[in-house]
Amino acid sequence: MKRKMIGLYVNRVHDQNAIRFISEIRNAAKKQDHRLLVFTADSDEFSSNMGCERQLFSLSEELDLSAMVIFTETIKDTKTIQCLVDIGHRKNIPVFSVDRCWDGCYNVTLTYENGFEDIVRHVVCDHGARKVNMIAGLRNNSFSDDRIEAYKKVLKENDIPFEPARLGWGDFWDRPTRKVVNDFLESREGLPDAIVCANDAMAMAACSVLREKGISVPEDVIVTGFDGTLTGEHFSPALTTAEPDYHKAAEDIMDKLTEAEQTDTPKPEDISICYATLKSQSCGCVAYRTDDKSQIITELYEDVSDTTWHTLEMKRLLEAAAGMTSLNQVIPGLTECVRPWSNHFRFICVKKELMDSYDVPEKFDRMTTLIRVFNEDFGATGEEFDSSEFVPDMDGAYEMGEGEDVLAVHLLNTGTSAFGYTIEGITDMGSRHLRRYNEFAMFLSLIISTILRNQELNVLNDNLLSAYDEISAQYIRDAMTGIYNRRGFYRKLKEMLEASRGRGYLNLFSIDMDGLKTINDTYGHGEGDFAINTLANAIADITGRKGICARFGGDEFIGVIVTDEVGDITVEQVREQLKEHIEATPHVSKKPYQITASVGMSGCDISENIDAETLIKIADKKMYEAKGSRRR
Repeated sequence: MKRKMIGLYVNRVHDQNAIRFISEIRNAAKKQDHRLLVFTADSDEFSSNMGCERQLFSLSEELDLSAMVIFTETIKDTKTIQCLVDIGHRKNIPVFSVDRCWDGCYNVTLTYENGFEDIVRHVVCDHGARKVNMIAGLRNNSFSDDRIEAYKKVLKENDIPFEPARLGWGDFWDRPTRKVVNDFLESREGLPDAIVCANDAMAMAACSVLREKGISVPEDVIVTGFDGTLTGEHFSPALTTAEPDYHKAAEDIMDKLTEAEQTDTPKPEDISICYATLKSQSCGCVAYRTDDKSQIITELYEDVSDTTWHTLEMKRLLEAAAGMTSLNQVIPGLTECVRPWSNHFRFICVKKELMDSYDVPEKFDRMTTLIRVFNEDFGATGEEFDSSEFVPDMDGAYEMGEGEDVLAVHLLNTGTSAFGYTIEGITDMGSRHLRRYNEFAMFLSLIISTILRNQELNVLNDNLLSAYDEISAQYIRDAMTGIYNRRGFYRKLKEMLEASRGRGYLNLFSIDMDGLKTINDTYGHGEGDFAINTLANAIADITGRKGICARFGGDEFIGVIVTDEVGDITVEQVREQLKEHIEATPHVSKKPYQITASVGMSGCDISENIDAETLIKIADKKMYEAKGSRRR
C-alpha cells in the first residue's frame, strides 16, 4: 500500500520548539500511516536565498501529498508562504499555518494570553506575590504585547496597581535582560516578590543576575519563564514555566486531515494550542533535587564530540575539494566522509548541468544522484532523473529503515544559486542529529561552490588570450542587489534571444528610482541601500523566469520581459506591479520615506538584429519624460 505523505515546511528545524511540535506531529501521523516530508530552511526574511528555497519548495507541486503544514512564523517570508499555500490549494489538500493566521488555511495558533495569565495568577494567587515585575520581549511586538496585557489583566483582577517602573523589555534574549534586572534592583521600588518573564531565555538570565547579586531564587524572589524549553528544565533552579500542548495540536491536525480526506473538501478552521503551567523549582513548588546529572553530562559530551568529529571530516573534504574541478571527483571522498553517519537513508542530488558545467541553471529540471545510501550500503551514483520525481522510488526511500518515517530535505545553495538538495531519513529527532544534517548541507554547499569555481577558473585559464573576458564573465551579478549587472545583462539577453529562436516580442523597461539622493542625504546611505535593494527585488519578481533584470548604475535598472505579442504587458502594469511588490516588502511601511520609481518602455519583435542600445535609449527617454511629468 502506498504510504501517505504530509509536507512540512519550517525554518531552522533544529530549534527546540520546532523539534517538539514536529515530533508530536510525527507520532500522530504514524498512527494513521502517514509519513512526514520535512522541508527545512535556514533563512530569514532578509536572506538572499529565499528565492532558492522557493525553488526547492515548489517541487511540492509534483509530490503526492495529503496535507501541508507550514510553520509560517518561522519562515516569515510572505512570498514563500503564499507560494506554498497556493500549491496546497491547487492540490485541493488541507494547508495548516502554524503560529500565524493565513487566508485559506487551517490556522494553528498558540494561545499565549491564557497561558501567560495562568503563570502570573500562579505567582500572585498561589504564592501571594504583590510586587510583581515583568520582563517583556521586544517593544511593539505582538507576542510581547499580548503577554504584557495578560500581566496587566491579572494584576487588575487582584487589585494590584500596574506600575510602569516594574515593566522592562529584555528583547527575548540574555544581554538586555541582565540590564533590566539590574535596573529593577537599583530602582526605588526595591526588591520585587517575583519577576515574570516572557520567555525562558530571559528567565534564566534573570536568575543568573540575581544569583550574582547574592539574591536567592525562589526564597527571595520568584522567577518564572514561558515556552517550556528543555534548557529551562535542566537549568538550576529548574524553571517554572508554561509549555504548549503540542500533543493535542498534532492530534487535532490529523483529525482535520482525516475529515478533509473523507469529504475530499478541506474546510479551514482555527486550531488553538493551549499552554499548561509547569510548576517547578524557581517558584518554590518543587524542592531542589540532587539528581545524578551524569546522563545529561554524557549526552552533552557525546554531542560535542560528534560536532568536533563531523566538522573535522567535512573540513578534510573541503580541503580536498580545493584542487577539484569536477563534481565526479568529490564522490569517493564524500562517500568516505559520510560513512560513519550512514546508518540511515541519505540521498544527495544536484542539477544535472553541474556535472559538466559551472553555470548554475535557474530552476530544478534534470537531476543527478551523488549519493544514495542506507546502512553503509552505497548505491550507484550518476543516476539521472526528473526533478518532478523528487527521489527515484520515493516509497522505497521511506521503507529503507524501520522507524524512518520522516525525511528531512535541505537545500544545497550559495544564497543566490541553488545546486540541489539532500534528503535524510530521521529516526532520532534530537537537536544534535538535526543540526548535523544542517551542518552537512552547509559544508556540502561550500564544497560544491568551491569545485564549480575551480572548474570556472580552469576554463578561464585554458586560453590566456581571452583570460580577461573570461574572468570578467564570472562577475555578472551586482554585489549589492544580487541581480545582474550591466555585463550580466548583455550576456543573459543574448542567451535569451538565442533561446527564443526569433519568436515573440521583446519588452524593455528603463527604471530609475525617485529621490535616492534625498534618502541618502536625509536618512543615510544604509537606508539608501535598503531602498535600492527593495526596488531591485521588486523588479526581479516582476521579470521572473521569463525575463531578466539588471542594475546599470546607482539607481538605474533595466528589465526585459518576453511576451507572445506586443501589448501583452504595459508600462502602467509594470508601475502598478512595482508599487505592489514594494508595499509588500517587510518593514517598508515603517520607513519615513517612500520608495518609488519612474518607468519608460520600448520594445520590438524578436529577430537576429535587435539593437539593445537603441531600445535602452528609447526607454530611457520615456522614463525621463515620465519623471519630469511626475515632478511637474
